[in-house]
Amino acid sequence: MKQTPVIMQIAGSLGIGGAEEVAMLLAQAVHAAGWQSIYVAATNDRNRDAFRKRLREQGVLVLELAGGLQSKCRVVGRLALMTRPDVIHVHTELPELLGLVGKYAAPGARLVRTVHNSAHWPEHPFVRYSVNRLYRVWGSHQYACSPEVARPGDEVIINGIPWSSALSSKHNGEVVFVGRMERQKHPDKVIQIVREARRSHPHIELTMVGDGRLKPALMRRFPQPWIHWPGAVDDARPFLARAQVTVFASAYEGLPLVALEALTTLTWVLAPDISGFHRLPWAECYPPSDTMTAAKTLIHLMKQDSRNKLYAMRGMYREEFSEEIMTARYIASYQALLANRTSQNVVGG
Repeated sequence: MKQTPVIMQIAGSLGIGGAEEVAMLLAQAVHAAGWQSIYVAATNDRNRDAFRKRLREQGVLVLELAGGLQSKCRVVGRLALMTRPDVIHVHTELPELLGLVGKYAAPGARLVRTVHNSAHWPEHPFVRYSVNRLYRVWGSHQYACSPEVARPGDEVIINGIPWSSALSSKHNGEVVFVGRMERQKHPDKVIQIVREARRSHPHIELTMVGDGRLKPALMRRFPQPWIHWPGAVDDARPFLARAQVTVFASAYEGLPLVALEALTTLTWVLAPDISGFHRLPWAECYPPSDTMTAAKTLIHLMKQDSRNKLYAMRGMYREEFSEEIMTARYIASYQALLANRTSQNVVGG
């Protein structure tokens, strides 16, 4: 019987979104706790050398999956069979499928997942039903990144970030979007909001930080010189530090790490009135379909002369949203789960 626990994180990629950032922080914390840590990225279609190097320097085994779903499943199954993980922790939808494969290959593993969004398999209700049923059959444990997205029975462990009191040098009129350019994030709506605000304040400029399937079409549709496209970056905080406001237009969220990073850089958040932003006092919310109100609120936030409120909130919320507290709670939960494993974790039990 092996003495050192093996904890496997399965996430969508390396450092692309909030769920992936949380998974990487956990992978590093697991190794720091003296356990064996494995990080599986479900895709390898982005250049993430900095994240890969960071994890490997921390002693984490990193595996990025190529090919189609069948190929990914075969690799995860073989990896689970060889490493016999004690915990398989999955983050977001595709990793949930791969986690089931890992559990089948290593029946003694405790299968857990974190709810990172208020929507789950939104475009595939049958898959959602099937996946949820299998997770119930295998007695999985479920976490939620925020009370707003938690289901009954979930263990809430609030998202945290490596907190810093970064120096900010605000540029008058600068607005930033940070995120994947995918349908969930509605980056086109962000541009429309800023375009509406520019009708009365033409000095406003927008920086669209990130990559995604929608980016090429967006760049063709919005070629205006006041929109800047730096692409994906390893650290978005320098862009946040220069901006007066960061804008969201998401259809659904959990607890966005970008919103927490915005506070560390003394940047206001403009976001739709959805789960994920309600409990953040530095976020101003607008009706999701009301571009005019969003534009007016953006202008109002940019006119805020004093940042004393943001300074005060940055100190106030440092502990609640800290990486150290989040990872410590997950490690303690892993320990409890490992101590209470039963025969129910065996396939068919």
